[in-house]
Amino acid sequence: MAGVHSGHRERMIQRYLRDGADSLNEHELLEILLFFSIPQKNTNPLAHELLNKYGNLAGVLDAPGNELKEFPLITDRTVCYFKLIKDVSREYNIQKSQTRHKFKTVEDIGEYLLIKYANLTKEIFALMLFNNAGKFLKLEKLDSGDLSSVKVSARTVIETVLKYSAGAVIIAHNHPGGIALPSAEDLQTTAMLNTVLKSINVKLLDHIIIADNDYVSLSSSEDYKKLFI
Repeated sequence: MAGVHSGHRERMIQRYLRDGADSLNEHELLEILLFFSIPQKNTNPLAHELLNKYGNLAGVLDAPGNELKEFPLITDRTVCYFKLIKDVSREYNIQKSQTRHKFKTVEDIGEYLLIKYANLTKEIFALMLFNNAGKFLKLEKLDSGDLSSVKVSARTVIETVLKYSAGAVIIAHNHPGGIALPSAEDLQTTAMLNTVLKSINVKLLDHIIIADNDYVSLSSSEDYKKLFI
C-alpha cells in the first residue's frame, strides 16, 4: 500500500540490522516481531495495545494464547510465533551454558577472566570454584577496594568453598592500572591460602593476576609454581 507506511517495514528491519536492539523502543521491537506473523498490515498500533495491556515485552510473550487472539490481527500464527521465540531462546541459553565454561587450558581460564575483569577500576579478589569432577561452579567475588587495599581472610575463603562444596579453586584478582605480576603480598596470600585449603582437602589450582589486557598464571610460571606443589 502506497503512502506513509510504504517501505516502513523494510526501513525498520534495516535499522535494527544496522544499529541493533538498543536503537529501538520496546514497542518498535514488538512491532518488528509482529511483521513476521502478520503480513502486510500496520503492526505499530497493535504493539502499543499489547504493551499497554501486558506491561512489557516479556508480559506479551507470556500472555495466554486465547487472550492474545482477542486482539485484532492476532491468530494462531502469532501465538505460535511468540511461543517459539521463548522455546528457541530457552534452548539457546541451555546450549550456551553447557559449553560456555568448559575450561581445558590455562589460556581458556585467562581469557574468561580478562572478560570478567575488563574495565574494572577497583581491585577485585575472587574465587573460581570447581567441584571434585573439575566442573566449573561459580566465580565468587570475595572482596573489592582501592588498589592494593583488598584483604581476604582464610575464614572467608573456607566459608565460600564449603558453601559451594568445591573441591578445587583458582584465585583471581586484578591490578587496575598496574602490571600482571605478583607482589610480595600476593605471594604470601597464595602460600597461606594453599596451606589452609590443603587442610580441608581442597586443591588450589592457580592464582591468576589480571591487569588491563594481560594476565599471569602463577602455576604456569617456573618462579611461582612451587606454591602449588
